[in-house]
Amino acid sequence: MTITQKKHILFYAAVALMFMTSMNKVLVPNTVFDELQGELGISGQMLAAMGAGFMYTYAISQLALGLLSSKFGGVRILIFASAVFAAGCAVFPFLNSGEMMVAVRTLTGFGAGTAFIAVAKLVDDLFKKNFSFVLGIVLFLTYFGPVTGNLPMVTLVKATSWRIAMGVPAAVSVLILLVILVFMKGTTKPVLKGNALSPLWQICKSGKSWLVFVASSVVFGSYYLISTTAGNKILTDIGHLKPLLASLLITILAVIVAVNNIFGNVFLKTVLHERRKLMMIISGASHVTGTVICAAAFYFELNYIFIIAGFVLIAIPAGLFSIYCTVIKELHPPEYTGLGIAILNFFAFVAIAGWGNIAGAVFARFENGTINGVVNYPPVAYAIIFGILAIFALCGLICSFFLPETRKA
Repeated sequence: MTITQKKHILFYAAVALMFMTSMNKVLVPNTVFDELQGELGISGQMLAAMGAGFMYTYAISQLALGLLSSKFGGVRILIFASAVFAAGCAVFPFLNSGEMMVAVRTLTGFGAGTAFIAVAKLVDDLFKKNFSFVLGIVLFLTYFGPVTGNLPMVTLVKATSWRIAMGVPAAVSVLILLVILVFMKGTTKPVLKGNALSPLWQICKSGKSWLVFVASSVVFGSYYLISTTAGNKILTDIGHLKPLLASLLITILAVIVAVNNIFGNVFLKTVLHERRKLMMIISGASHVTGTVICAAAFYFELNYIFIIAGFVLIAIPAGLFSIYCTVIKELHPPEYTGLGIAILNFFAFVAIAGWGNIAGAVFARFENGTINGVVNYPPVAYAIIFGILAIFALCGLICSFFLPETRKA
């Protein structure tokens, strides 16, 4: 078997790994929130910390491995990512301590974030002429990871147990690791010399870059708070929906995000004629409207249909990551593309983790009583959370107005 054939096998394994990491983002605590709280007595704040720990290290790995990817190459990054991620997934179902779960989820997040960098480097290595097209397909496919992590996994949890359900993605991740270890021989490149920090400084000293970082990160912070931490809980606590129906609705949001990764680009090209700034403004406006509707729905205790409408408006801009990537790419020289995207992803997941901490702090103030060990949070708790998100969403929209138009004449 040639080296190129081995690299193609590693690429498919990397895409499969990225699908698993994408699914894993929504598993804890969202999919098993009530099970961990009811069976193990873990507080809402501790559960939110599990999600935040995953997202913080996911973000850190984006920056750290983004800096090192050019020196060490995609295959080495893939080996590291798969080993760390599989180890975290394999250990989690056997734990009983909330503190240990936070630690293991933090480890798992670091491996998960690294997988994205590995895939990007392998796409650049194998499909250089069609980089954007291939990466777009990969993102579209892996965005269905959260779809799998919601309704199918919730169904599996209810049919078996949370430990058995969490063991399934763990087993698949270990299998992917074994495939990578079998075909890795001869595919690694020599380690390159050079200063990895210079491109980082060039990107971060650009004020225009920071406008994109803020505009993008606040969107993903809000969406992932719904999909990974509180979405199912909100629809069962406030909407009084059955867990499977709540999970189905959150799954539909994930489908919207996945499909919009393609539809958003079509809309940008055919309707907006590549006016990226206008697309960013529309994205920010949708985000602001969604958070305000949700905050109002909780505060005034409106019908849950308003909550779902707000969720949809928040999910729509979350499917535009490839467009945010395009803006960052066009603001900097071609050699900075990979690192620029890694930094963009870094700040998105910093926001995701931060929003999870905000939710956890609010949950801690409203844990006054339980039903079968599970806390039902009042509408005012969610009104506070989404009121805070609305303020950040407005900041992101304002940044969008100051973005330069990067479309080529």
